[in-house]
Amino acid sequence: MKEDKQGIDVKKNSKLLHWKDLLNEWIYLANYYCHFMKNDAPFVYTERANIGLLAAAAWKIEWIALEEFGARKRGIKQGRCDLYIYPNGKRKGEYIEAKQVWSKYNGKKEEWNLNQIQPI
Repeated sequence: MKEDKQGIDVKKNSKLLHWKDLLNEWIYLANYYCHFMKNDAPFVYTERANIGLLAAAAWKIEWIALEEFGARKRGIKQGRCDLYIYPNGKRKGEYIEAKQVWSKYNGKKEEWNLNQIQPI
């Protein structure tokens, strides 16, 4: 059975430690976007926008990233994969199926404290 990675602390899981640099770069890029675009944040858009930001983070740390490509999926002859990342020869590449979950936060966009996004 495939393990669901949602909610796992990458610092405490030795199989995911290589994600630390990727996620820190992703956070840096999200903060950069917030700073540059003022009252906007990339996480308020679609899953695709967030996957694009994660792919950009992969390239910035010299990994390989490929978004939205045709791939075989379990039980389906042909499907689409959201993102493939390859950590520069350090280990096998990983296929990522992304899902975006919307929080129940009802605050106004102008009230967000975008400075609360912190590195891992």
